[in-house]
Amino acid sequence: MLPVVAQSVLLDTDAQQNRTDTQILGLKEYHRQTEELLQATIKERDCIMELKEILFIVEEDPEGGYTAQTFGESIFTEGDTIDAIKINIKDALRCHFEQN
Repeated sequence: MLPVVAQSVLLDTDAQQNRTDTQILGLKEYHRQTEELLQATIKERDCIMELKEILFIVEEDPEGGYTAQTFGESIFTEGDTIDAIKINIKDALRCHFEQN
């Protein structure tokens, strides 16, 4: 059997090891959360970087009202008035990019 002093030192060493293990686990959790946040930030940045300007050609329709179409994207809409075509363009953009 170990003397009382030796047992006390061993217990202190075990306690220190347990604290160190807890600190390491805490750091691992911190790094995991940091990595998740970084990945979310990268995804958000990529989404922002995908933003681009989309031009619509708005023309009067011979049958009345207006039509609007884009270059490079297959987006087409129509409306009876200029105000209606503006609303329909926003709606068409929303629908087009929600699908992708």
